[in-house]
Amino acid sequence: MGIVLLPGAGVTKEEDHGLAFKLSKMEYASLLFDQRNLGVIDPNKDLEIFKEGTEPIEYKMVYDALKAVDLLRDRPEIIDDKIAIIGSTNGGRFAIIATSIDPSIKGVVGISYRRV
Repeated sequence: MGIVLLPGAGVTKEEDHGLAFKLSKMEYASLLFDQRNLGVIDPNKDLEIFKEGTEPIEYKMVYDALKAVDLLRDRPEIIDDKIAIIGSTNGGRFAIIATSIDPSIKGVVGISYRRV
């Protein structure tokens, strides 16, 4: 099984690699990458960009998640196209949206937490 991991807002892939390491110990292939703009989202600015006919950054991050799924799907090590997405905080939102767009994705986990 392959798993795409989407870090939370402002979190780099290096800061969030612990889950990828744990998944590898359980023999899951995972793909973890930095989000565009590292999760600094401005919904009002994205709305204005959309109204101008340009694609907002948030849409591009969903696209990135879908392309990561495609990348894992093309790997011969991934049996039966079993791919899921796990996202933390803002990454969880993109994981849920991407999974709703591509029904071949087998599962989604959205993690919401508050750092203290």
